Amino acid sequence: MKHIIILSIIVVFTTSNLFSTTYYSVIDGNWSTNQLWALTSGGKPTNFTPNQSDIIYIETDINLDVDIVIHSTGRLIVTSIGSLTSNTSSLEIKNGGSLEVYGNLQVYNLTFNNSSDIIIDESVTINILSNFENKNNTTGVVINGTLNIGGEYYNGNGSNIGGCGKIYISGEYNNWGTAYGFSNEQGIGPKEILCDNLLPVKLIDYTVVCTKTGSLIEWSTATETDNDFFTIEKSNDLINWKIVSTIAGAINSNNINEYYYNDSESNEVTTYYRIKQTDLDGNYIYFDMLSILCKLSNSSLKLIGVNASVEKLNLIISTEGLTDLNIIVSDMNGKIVSTEYISPIKGANFVTLDTNLKNGLYIVKLIQNNASTSQKLLLTSN
Repeated sequence: MKHIIILSIIVVFTTSNLFSTTYYSVIDGNWSTNQLWALTSGGKPTNFTPNQSDIIYIETDINLDVDIVIHSTGRLIVTSIGSLTSNTSSLEIKNGGSLEVYGNLQVYNLTFNNSSDIIIDESVTINILSNFENKNNTTGVVINGTLNIGGEYYNGNGSNIGGCGKIYISGEYNNWGTAYGFSNEQGIGPKEILCDNLLPVKLIDYTVVCTKTGSLIEWSTATETDNDFFTIEKSNDLINWKIVSTIAGAINSNNINEYYYNDSESNEVTTYYRIKQTDLDGNYIYFDMLSILCKLSNSSLKLIGVNASVEKLNLIISTEGLTDLNIIVSDMNGKIVSTEYISPIKGANFVTLDTNLKNGLYIVKLIQNNASTSQKLLLTSN
Protein backbone atom coordinates (compact mmCIF):
# COMPACT_ATOMS: atom_id res chain seq x y z
CA MET A 1 0.00 0.00 0.00
CA LYS A 2 1.34 3.28 -1.00
CA HIS A 3 1.18 6.19 1.40
CA ILE A 4 0.74 9.67 0.16
CA ILE A 5 2.46 12.20 2.31
CA ILE A 6 1.28 15.77 2.00
CA LEU A 7 3.65 18.40 3.27
CA SER A 8 2.18 21.69 4.28
CA ILE A 9 4.55 24.59 4.05
CA ILE A 10 3.45 27.63 5.92
CA VAL A 11 5.14 30.83 4.95
CA VAL A 12 4.62 33.76 7.25
CA PHE A 13 5.20 37.23 5.80
CA THR A 14 5.52 40.33 7.82
CA THR A 15 4.18 43.44 6.14
CA SER A 16 6.37 45.93 7.89
CA ASN A 17 9.91 46.71 6.79
CA LEU A 18 10.47 43.34 5.10
CA PHE A 19 13.90 44.34 3.85
CA SER A 20 14.93 46.55 6.78
CA THR A 21 17.24 46.00 9.70
CA THR A 22 16.96 48.13 12.80
CA TYR A 23 20.18 49.74 14.02
CA TYR A 24 21.01 51.81 17.11
CA SER A 25 24.09 53.95 17.61
CA VAL A 26 25.74 52.83 20.84
CA ILE A 27 28.96 54.88 20.97
CA ASP A 28 30.12 58.29 19.77
CA GLY A 29 32.00 58.40 16.46
CA ASN A 30 31.81 58.55 12.68
CA TRP A 31 28.77 57.19 10.86
CA SER A 32 30.94 54.90 8.71
CA THR A 33 32.48 53.13 11.74
CA ASN A 34 31.18 49.53 11.96
CA GLN A 35 31.64 49.20 15.71
CA LEU A 36 29.31 52.14 16.32
CA TRP A 37 26.09 50.26 15.45
CA ALA A 38 24.13 47.61 17.37
CA LEU A 39 20.90 45.71 16.68
CA THR A 40 19.41 46.71 20.05
CA SER A 41 19.53 49.90 22.08
CA GLY A 42 22.70 49.79 24.17
CA GLY A 43 23.55 46.36 22.73
CA LYS A 44 26.73 44.80 21.41
CA PRO A 45 28.17 46.51 18.31
CA THR A 46 27.97 44.70 15.00
CA ASN A 47 30.42 44.76 12.12
CA PHE A 48 27.91 46.45 9.84
CA THR A 49 26.72 49.96 9.09
CA PRO A 50 23.11 50.83 8.19
CA ASN A 51 22.00 51.19 4.60
CA GLN A 52 19.42 53.44 2.97
CA SER A 53 16.47 51.09 3.65
CA ASP A 54 17.15 50.42 7.33
CA ILE A 55 15.57 51.82 10.47
CA ILE A 56 18.21 53.88 12.25
CA TYR A 57 18.06 55.33 15.77
CA ILE A 58 20.65 57.96 16.71
CA GLU A 59 21.18 57.75 20.49
CA THR A 60 24.77 59.06 20.71
CA ASP A 61 26.87 61.83 19.18
CA ILE A 62 27.48 60.90 15.54
CA ASN A 63 29.65 62.71 13.01
CA LEU A 64 28.12 62.33 9.55
CA ASP A 65 31.30 61.69 7.57
CA VAL A 66 29.52 60.53 4.37
CA ASP A 67 26.49 61.71 2.40
CA ILE A 68 23.38 59.75 3.44
CA VAL A 69 20.25 58.90 1.46
CA ILE A 70 17.23 57.37 3.21
CA HIS A 71 14.44 55.88 1.09
CA SER A 72 11.97 53.07 0.53
CA THR A 73 11.42 51.44 3.92
CA GLY A 74 14.18 53.49 5.53
CA ARG A 75 13.66 55.59 8.66
CA LEU A 76 16.10 57.89 10.41
CA ILE A 77 15.23 58.90 13.98
CA VAL A 78 17.44 61.36 15.85
CA THR A 79 16.33 60.81 19.44
CA SER A 80 16.24 63.46 22.14
CA ILE A 81 19.58 62.18 23.49
CA GLY A 82 21.16 61.86 20.06
CA SER A 83 23.18 64.19 17.83
CA LEU A 84 23.92 63.88 14.10
CA THR A 85 26.18 66.64 12.75
CA SER A 86 28.42 67.45 9.82
CA ASN A 87 30.04 70.50 8.21
CA THR A 88 30.50 68.83 4.82
CA SER A 89 28.07 65.92 4.34
CA SER A 90 24.46 66.06 3.18
CA LEU A 91 21.23 64.23 3.99
CA GLU A 92 18.46 63.33 1.55
CA ILE A 93 15.13 61.65 2.33
CA LYS A 94 13.91 59.89 -0.83
CA ASN A 95 10.46 58.62 -1.80
CA GLY A 96 8.98 56.48 0.95
CA GLY A 97 11.68 57.36 3.48
CA SER A 98 11.11 59.17 6.75
CA LEU A 99 12.98 61.46 9.12
CA GLU A 100 12.11 62.23 12.73
CA VAL A 101 14.23 64.68 14.71
CA TYR A 102 13.94 65.13 18.47
CA GLY A 103 17.63 65.86 19.12
CA ASN A 104 20.44 67.74 17.35
CA LEU A 105 20.85 67.74 13.56
CA GLN A 106 23.30 69.71 11.41
CA VAL A 107 24.08 68.93 7.77
CA TYR A 108 25.51 70.67 4.72
CA ASN A 109 22.50 70.19 2.41
CA LEU A 110 19.07 68.82 3.32
CA THR A 111 16.65 67.49 0.69
CA PHE A 112 13.11 66.07 1.03
CA ASN A 113 11.47 64.14 -1.84
CA ASN A 114 7.89 63.40 -2.81
CA SER A 115 6.24 60.81 -0.50
CA SER A 116 8.79 61.28 2.26
CA ASP A 117 7.54 61.77 5.82
CA ILE A 118 9.25 64.38 7.98
CA ILE A 119 8.63 65.27 11.62
CA ILE A 120 10.69 67.99 13.34
CA ASP A 121 9.88 68.36 17.03
CA GLU A 122 9.09 71.79 18.47
CA SER A 123 12.17 71.75 20.70
CA VAL A 124 14.55 71.16 17.77
CA THR A 125 16.75 73.55 15.79
CA ILE A 126 18.18 72.09 12.57
CA ASN A 127 21.20 73.87 11.10
CA ILE A 128 21.60 73.58 7.32
CA LEU A 129 24.94 75.10 6.35
CA SER A 130 24.13 75.36 2.65
CA ASN A 131 20.86 74.62 0.80
CA PHE A 132 17.43 73.24 1.70
CA GLU A 133 15.11 71.74 -0.92
CA ASN A 134 11.58 70.45 -0.45
CA LYS A 135 10.88 69.02 -3.91
CA ASN A 136 7.66 69.38 -5.91
CA ASN A 137 4.51 67.77 -4.42
CA THR A 138 6.18 66.86 -1.13
CA THR A 139 3.35 67.17 1.38
CA GLY A 140 4.36 64.98 4.34
CA VAL A 141 6.59 67.58 6.03
CA VAL A 142 5.74 68.79 9.55
CA ILE A 143 8.18 71.27 11.08
CA ASN A 144 7.31 72.44 14.59
CA GLY A 145 10.90 73.40 15.37
CA THR A 146 13.35 75.73 13.64
CA LEU A 147 15.26 75.49 10.35
CA ASN A 148 18.35 77.72 10.08
CA ILE A 149 19.30 77.76 6.39
CA GLY A 150 22.69 79.26 5.54
CA GLY A 151 22.17 79.10 1.78
CA GLU A 152 19.20 78.78 -0.58
CA TYR A 153 15.65 77.70 0.23
CA TYR A 154 13.40 75.97 -2.30
CA ASN A 155 9.86 74.77 -1.59
CA GLY A 156 8.52 73.27 -4.81
CA ASN A 157 5.16 73.55 -6.56
CA GLY A 158 2.45 71.56 -4.81
CA SER A 159 4.58 71.06 -1.69
CA ASN A 160 3.44 71.90 1.82
CA ILE A 161 5.32 72.48 5.05
CA GLY A 162 2.94 72.10 7.97
CA GLY A 163 3.20 72.42 11.72
CA CYS A 164 3.98 75.64 13.57
CA GLY A 165 7.69 76.41 13.51
CA LYS A 166 10.25 78.87 12.15
CA ILE A 167 12.31 78.94 8.96
CA TYR A 168 15.26 81.36 8.75
CA ILE A 169 16.79 81.83 5.28
CA SER A 170 20.09 83.61 4.57
CA GLY A 171 20.28 83.15 0.80
CA GLU A 172 17.88 83.15 -2.14
CA TYR A 173 14.41 81.82 -1.45
CA ASN A 174 11.71 80.39 -3.73
CA ASN A 175 8.57 79.45 -1.84
CA TRP A 176 6.41 78.18 -4.73
CA GLY A 177 4.64 75.71 -2.49
CA THR A 178 3.11 76.52 0.89
CA ALA A 179 4.92 76.95 4.22
CA TYR A 180 2.79 77.76 7.27
CA GLY A 181 0.13 79.15 4.93
CA PHE A 182 2.52 81.40 2.96
CA SER A 183 3.18 80.75 -0.73
CA ASN A 184 4.35 82.28 -4.04
CA GLU A 185 7.27 84.15 -2.48
CA GLN A 186 10.76 84.65 -3.85
CA GLY A 187 13.68 86.96 -3.23
CA ILE A 188 17.01 87.32 -1.47
CA GLY A 189 17.33 86.77 2.28
CA PRO A 190 17.55 87.24 5.09
CA LYS A 191 13.99 85.98 5.19
CA GLU A 192 11.92 84.44 7.97
CA ILE A 193 8.81 82.31 7.55
CA LEU A 194 6.79 81.87 10.73
CA CYS A 195 3.45 80.26 11.44
CA ASP A 196 0.78 82.80 12.39
CA ASN A 197 0.85 81.78 16.06
CA LEU A 198 4.50 82.82 16.31
CA LEU A 199 4.43 86.14 14.43
CA PRO A 200 5.42 88.97 16.80
CA VAL A 201 4.01 91.52 14.36
CA LYS A 202 1.13 91.05 11.92
CA LEU A 203 1.57 93.33 8.90
CA ILE A 204 -1.36 94.90 7.07
CA ASP A 205 0.57 96.93 4.52
CA TYR A 206 4.21 97.37 3.54
CA THR A 207 5.24 99.55 0.57
CA VAL A 208 7.88 101.93 -0.77
CA VAL A 209 7.02 104.74 -3.23
CA CYS A 210 8.86 107.65 -4.85
CA THR A 211 8.05 111.17 -3.70
CA LYS A 212 9.53 114.52 -4.66
CA THR A 213 11.65 114.39 -1.52
CA GLY A 214 12.88 110.80 -1.75
CA SER A 215 11.76 107.21 -1.10
CA LEU A 216 8.84 106.84 1.29
CA ILE A 217 8.64 103.52 3.17
CA GLU A 218 5.30 102.89 4.87
CA TRP A 219 4.02 99.94 6.86
CA SER A 220 1.21 99.24 9.29
CA THR A 221 0.53 96.53 11.85
CA ALA A 222 -2.69 94.93 13.05
CA THR A 223 -1.12 93.42 16.18
CA GLU A 224 2.21 93.65 17.99
CA THR A 225 3.56 91.40 20.74
CA ASP A 226 6.66 92.46 22.72
CA ASN A 227 7.74 94.57 19.74
CA ASP A 228 10.66 96.78 20.79
CA PHE A 229 11.69 98.57 17.57
CA PHE A 230 12.02 98.51 13.77
CA THR A 231 15.30 99.03 11.91
CA ILE A 232 15.24 100.25 8.29
CA GLU A 233 18.20 99.06 6.22
CA LYS A 234 19.15 99.86 2.60
CA SER A 235 21.54 98.48 0.00
CA ASN A 236 22.50 99.08 -3.63
CA ASP A 237 24.08 95.67 -4.22
CA LEU A 238 22.21 93.23 -1.94
CA ILE A 239 25.51 92.54 -0.17
CA ASN A 240 26.37 95.63 1.84
CA TRP A 241 23.54 96.96 4.01
CA LYS A 242 23.47 100.11 6.11
CA ILE A 243 21.04 101.23 8.80
CA VAL A 244 19.21 104.43 7.86
CA SER A 245 16.73 104.69 10.73
CA THR A 246 15.44 103.04 13.91
CA ILE A 247 11.79 103.50 14.91
CA ALA A 248 10.22 102.47 18.23
CA GLY A 249 7.48 99.83 18.15
CA ALA A 250 4.22 99.79 20.09
CA ILE A 251 5.44 96.96 22.40
CA ASN A 252 2.03 95.28 22.76
CA SER A 253 -0.98 96.35 20.73
CA ASN A 254 -4.15 95.02 19.14
CA ASN A 255 -4.84 98.30 17.34
CA ILE A 256 -3.71 99.38 13.88
CA ASN A 257 -0.37 101.22 14.06
CA GLU A 258 1.06 103.09 11.08
CA TYR A 259 4.76 103.76 10.52
CA TYR A 260 6.78 105.57 7.86
CA TYR A 261 10.26 106.72 6.99
CA ASN A 262 11.29 109.07 4.16
CA ASP A 263 14.76 108.45 2.75
CA SER A 264 15.71 111.83 1.29
CA GLU A 265 18.99 110.57 -0.17
CA SER A 266 18.91 110.53 -3.96
CA ASN A 267 18.85 106.98 -5.32
CA GLU A 268 20.47 107.09 -8.76
CA VAL A 269 20.35 103.29 -9.07
CA THR A 270 17.87 100.66 -7.93
CA THR A 271 17.85 100.68 -4.13
CA TYR A 272 16.76 97.83 -1.86
CA TYR A 273 15.11 98.29 1.52
CA ARG A 274 14.34 95.82 4.27
CA ILE A 275 12.89 96.21 7.77
CA LYS A 276 14.19 94.30 10.75
CA GLN A 277 11.76 93.89 13.66
CA THR A 278 13.32 93.27 17.08
CA ASP A 279 11.52 91.91 20.16
CA LEU A 280 12.09 92.94 23.76
CA ASP A 281 14.16 89.77 24.27
CA GLY A 282 16.45 90.60 21.33
CA ASN A 283 15.00 88.10 18.84
CA TYR A 284 14.33 89.56 15.41
CA ILE A 285 12.79 88.88 12.02
CA TYR A 286 13.13 90.56 8.60
CA PHE A 287 10.19 91.64 6.50
CA ASP A 288 10.32 90.97 2.76
CA MET A 289 12.75 93.08 0.78
CA LEU A 290 11.47 96.00 -1.36
CA SER A 291 13.20 97.74 -4.27
CA ILE A 292 12.72 101.09 -6.01
CA LEU A 293 14.46 103.68 -8.22
CA CYS A 294 13.79 107.30 -7.20
CA LYS A 295 16.03 109.78 -9.01
CA LEU A 296 15.96 113.17 -7.30
CA SER A 297 18.51 114.57 -9.75
CA ASN A 298 17.38 115.53 -13.24
CA SER A 299 20.12 114.96 -15.76
CA SER A 300 17.44 114.31 -18.38
CA LEU A 301 15.54 117.60 -17.93
CA LYS A 302 14.27 118.57 -21.40
CA LEU A 303 11.77 120.94 -22.98
CA ILE A 304 10.57 118.72 -25.80
CA GLY A 305 7.54 120.68 -27.03
CA VAL A 306 6.39 124.33 -27.11
CA ASN A 307 3.19 125.73 -28.53
CA ALA A 308 1.93 129.24 -27.76
CA SER A 309 -0.69 131.85 -28.44
CA VAL A 310 -1.01 135.34 -26.98
CA GLU A 311 -3.08 133.85 -24.16
CA LYS A 312 -1.67 130.41 -23.43
CA LEU A 313 1.67 128.63 -23.40
CA ASN A 314 1.62 124.85 -23.86
CA LEU A 315 4.76 122.92 -22.86
CA ILE A 316 5.86 119.29 -22.86
CA ILE A 317 8.57 118.80 -20.22
CA SER A 318 10.53 115.58 -19.65
CA THR A 319 12.34 114.95 -16.37
CA GLU A 320 13.48 112.14 -14.10
CA GLY A 321 13.52 114.46 -11.08
CA LEU A 322 10.63 114.72 -8.64
CA THR A 323 11.39 118.03 -6.94
CA ASP A 324 9.51 121.23 -7.81
CA LEU A 325 10.29 122.63 -11.24
CA ASN A 326 10.37 126.39 -12.00
CA ILE A 327 9.18 127.61 -15.43
CA ILE A 328 10.39 131.14 -16.26
CA VAL A 329 9.37 133.11 -19.36
CA SER A 330 11.39 136.25 -20.11
CA ASP A 331 11.71 138.68 -23.03
CA MET A 332 14.92 139.26 -24.97
CA ASN A 333 15.91 142.04 -22.54
CA GLY A 334 15.89 139.56 -19.65
CA LYS A 335 12.67 140.87 -18.12
CA ILE A 336 10.63 138.07 -16.53
CA VAL A 337 7.07 138.15 -17.84
CA SER A 338 5.81 134.90 -16.31
CA THR A 339 6.94 132.37 -13.71
CA GLU A 340 5.31 129.19 -12.48
CA TYR A 341 6.20 126.26 -10.18
CA ILE A 342 4.93 122.75 -10.85
CA SER A 343 5.33 119.39 -9.10
CA PRO A 344 6.37 117.06 -11.93
CA ILE A 345 6.02 113.36 -12.40
CA LYS A 346 8.64 111.09 -13.93
CA GLY A 347 8.64 111.21 -17.70
CA ALA A 348 6.50 113.56 -19.81
CA ASN A 349 4.64 116.46 -18.16
CA PHE A 350 2.03 118.44 -20.13
CA VAL A 351 1.78 121.99 -18.80
CA THR A 352 -0.48 124.88 -19.84
CA LEU A 353 0.23 128.43 -18.59
CA ASP A 354 -1.91 131.55 -18.88
CA THR A 355 0.48 134.25 -20.17
CA ASN A 356 -1.28 137.12 -22.09
CA LEU A 357 1.92 137.73 -24.05
CA LYS A 358 2.43 140.22 -26.85
CA ASN A 359 3.97 139.29 -30.15
CA GLY A 360 7.71 138.97 -29.93
CA LEU A 361 10.67 136.77 -29.12
CA TYR A 362 10.81 135.10 -25.68
CA ILE A 363 12.96 132.62 -23.78
CA VAL A 364 11.35 129.72 -21.85
CA LYS A 365 13.68 128.46 -19.11
CA LEU A 366 13.28 125.40 -16.86
CA ILE A 367 15.09 125.12 -13.52
CA GLN A 368 15.01 122.03 -11.31
CA ASN A 369 17.59 121.48 -8.60
CA ASN A 370 20.99 121.90 -10.27
CA ALA A 371 19.72 121.38 -13.82
CA SER A 372 18.33 123.91 -16.28
CA THR A 373 17.43 124.16 -19.93
CA SER A 374 15.98 126.90 -22.11
CA GLN A 375 14.44 127.43 -25.54
CA LYS A 376 13.54 130.46 -27.64
CA LEU A 377 9.90 131.11 -28.51
CA LEU A 378 8.71 133.39 -31.34
CA LEU A 379 5.15 134.56 -30.83
CA THR A 380 3.31 136.12 -33.80
CA SER A 381 -0.32 136.89 -34.49
CA ASN A 382 -2.21 134.41 -36.62
